[in-house]
Amino acid sequence: PAEGYVFDGWYEIAEDGNEYRYSDEATVEVNYGQIDRTLFCSFVKTYTGTLLIQGQGNVTLDGNPVKDGDSVTLKAGELLSVTATPAEGYTFKGWYQRKDGKDTFLDNIPNPNFIMPKTDCVIVAVFEEILSMTVKVEDQTKGYIKVQGVNGTFTSYNMEGKGTTATLTAADGSTIYPYENTETEFYDTRTVLAK
Repeated sequence: PAEGYVFDGWYEIAEDGNEYRYSDEATVEVNYGQIDRTLFCSFVKTYTGTLLIQGQGNVTLDGNPVKDGDSVTLKAGELLSVTATPAEGYTFKGWYQRKDGKDTFLDNIPNPNFIMPKTDCVIVAVFEEILSMTVKVEDQTKGYIKVQGVNGTFTSYNMEGKGTTATLTAADGSTIYPYENTETEFYDTRTVLAK
């Protein structure tokens, strides 16, 4: 195959005019027998998928570890099976596609399958440091605080008694929401931001 292409097999054009896969081997023996046969060789363009890692964590491709900047060559329509595992003290934020210097969100599942497009692409695994914040009940006597993490999941904290404190762990960009209790009391809303 020429540079940027990969051998995709031999195909036969049958009497009905349809194309059938004849062989995946590069070299084949053809038994013509009593009929004319038409075979052709197919070469398919390949594309490069580059994996970037932002923050602290590990990424695998088809179960094999990859480093920041590693790339893979695939045909359009083939699957990239990736897995993201955050390092201690970090959380996985999501997968992004980088194009023209801009990142577009793709998915926040740690182990999705991406379909290779008909173009070179850059996939970024983003890990964020887990931060802690101490929240104190000032006026309310009871209630709850709810934290929405960057991955969309919620964690609720029960706050009982005036002066109660709770240390919340959340990633940069998580939001601490006011959470209504039976007495319709609220806490402040604030966003956890990295220093």
